[in-house]
Parts: sequence; C-alpha cells; structure tokens
Amino acid sequence: MNYKIPLLLAPQPEGGYTVTSPLLPELVTEGDSVEEALANVRDALAAVIELYEERGRPLPENVQLQDFENVAPAAKIMDLGHEDAACGFGRIRDAIESSRTILGLNDNWDDGGAVGYSQEVWERATQLLQKLATLAFHSLGVMIDPPRILPGPDGSIDVLWKTDRYELLVNFPADPAEPASYYGDNKLGNMPIKNTFDPSKPDRKLVAWLCLFE
Repeated sequence: MNYKIPLLLAPQPEGGYTVTSPLLPELVTEGDSVEEALANVRDALAAVIELYEERGRPLPENVQLQDFENVAPAAKIMDLGHEDAACGFGRIRDAIESSRTILGLNDNWDDGGAVGYSQEVWERATQLLQKLATLAFHSLGVMIDPPRILPGPDGSIDVLWKTDRYELLVNFPADPAEPASYYGDNKLGNMPIKNTFDPSKPDRKLVAWLCLFE
C-alpha cells in the first residue's frame, strides 16, 4: 500500500534539505537537493512503517492508504517557501564565510598587544548562529537577518545585528568554560533583552526576541 502523508521540506544552513512529517515524527530524511531529499522519503517511510509493525502500533488515523507499488515517494508536500528560506540560509552562510578573515588576526594584530582569535571560538560562534537560524525557521517559520561576525575584546568574537529596527550583540568569550552573553534593544528603547547562556544550546528567549522583528 502507499501511504499518503503531508511532508515538511526545510533547507539547512549548512546546505541540503531535511524532510519530516507532522503526522509521523519518526520520519526524518535529507538530501543534497530537493529532488534527492524527496526521493529518500520512500525508504525512510518504509523504515517507519516497519517500526510501527514491530511494536504493534497502529499508524495515525490521518495517514491515507493507496496503491504502493507504482507511485512517487511523496504524494503530498507542504512547501514552506524553501526557495526564500534557502536564500536566507545562504545569507547566513555568506556572513559566516566572510568572517573567516578573523582567523588571520594573530596575537598583537593591532600592534597594541591585542589577543589573536582561535578556530575554536570562531566555530563556537558560527555554529551557534546556524542553530539560532535553524530553530527560528523550524519553530516559528521565520528567517532571521544575517548578522556581522566581528573580532571582540580579549580574543572573543562578537555577533552583531544592527538594523533600523533593533540592535543585538552576542559575545563569545575566548575561554570555552565561560558562558556567552547578549544584550540588545529595539530602536525605541522599550524592548531590552540581556542574558548569559551556554553557547552549545540555542537560547529560545533570544530566538523569540529576534523573530519579533521579522
């Protein structure tokens, strides 16, 4: 039998696409292109169905059954504007790539004793940025603005959003044992936000605040 289900197609910040289904949370697959991601749905769905059968669980009532032998892997797709989102994630990637110049700033790069910047702190900052963008898109359907990624004090890295609506600075210390921190406000000065957080986990309060301006 063929199982007709809704699919969510989402571009990823590192490239490629992920496919999930709101009816079958166990169904997750991906591909380098839209076509490849959708082609992989058939095998992923077969694995999920087998899992349900092994555990003696019925499929959700809203899963529709049809002839399974000669049909496309996805009978219905919920397209979440993947072209626009892919463009947005592309801008995030461009911001990350352009910030690689920071890694060329070694100790005393300003001839004033400034500390250089390590690959580790740069990766910590850029990976968190990708997680923020992904969480905003998947949870709230919002594509956040690309920030500037800048050298900060004492070997830290700043991620700065500065627009005509708001300003937000997230700082990643050189010491990985120290928490990241952020503070920001809108242009009217009546929506301040400030906190410290573990940079290995995207701060949901920060994501929600950013999405208010999109």
